Amino acid sequence: WPPTLKFPVPVTIRWPRLTGTLKAAGEYLLGQMDVIGDVDLILIVKGPYIAPSVIRALQGRGGIVACWNADDPFDFEIANRGAGVRKAISAYDHYITWSPQIANSLAATARKSHVAPFACDLESFKRSALETPAAGRIVFVGTATKQRIQWISAIAEYGPLVFGAGWPRLAGVELRSPLYGEELCAAISQAGVNLNFLRPQNRGTHNMRTFEIPACEGHQFAEWSEDHRRMLPATGAFLFRSVNELRALLDTRGEQAVARATPEWIAANSYTRRLAELLPRLT
Repeated sequence: WPPTLKFPVPVTIRWPRLTGTLKAAGEYLLGQMDVIGDVDLILIVKGPYIAPSVIRALQGRGGIVACWNADDPFDFEIANRGAGVRKAISAYDHYITWSPQIANSLAATARKSHVAPFACDLESFKRSALETPAAGRIVFVGTATKQRIQWISAIAEYGPLVFGAGWPRLAGVELRSPLYGEELCAAISQAGVNLNFLRPQNRGTHNMRTFEIPACEGHQFAEWSEDHRRMLPATGAFLFRSVNELRALLDTRGEQAVARATPEWIAANSYTRRLAELLPRLT
């Protein structure tokens, strides 16, 4: 959408209030396509503020229009299902998600749905030697949620270091501001342990940290899921199902042999590879 277009919070609450925002964003996108000219495939990421009428107009120019959504459009969180995202599903030629469960939910709405696991951008996520307070620490990076607060509170005695927004003060827990860019890579690279907790929409599958931690050569303790069981053994990650299992891993972390993901595994789980595997299914 246009960088100058402002989206006040109320427009994401109810569909009727989206009219002006959808119109402005749609006109901007169609105007950009006038400059670009003919294309074979238009890939829209998530698709906020892209109305079905705009998608149909793009299709009328002869191109395939696909949406790749890294969030669950059926989730209760307005940030995931708002901004017209769910209303537009049926208009796309293809709809791409990371989760087989979401793909099943899409079956009644989407014309064609595809599952493509998350991956990592190898230009953005790689080992860094930048100095960081996370070196050797038990680290979690992420915005606070109810479930994450419960996990961190349960291991507060281990003195975890948390980077992220929205966290309440927790006894024994060191809180710091969110991390981005090379600072994030450095914290992941040098942490003694990187904790990975799955949010409700990722339960049973995986998330972006699943791949970003190995790409930065970090040591990962990840919440158990079928995807993590299948994807992570080659990276040296340890999995836990409960607070007691996580505590046991933290108690013995000094005795654990730390393995890292191989360059071949990292390359196989890059977005470059994901897109190469996905494109033949969209054309």
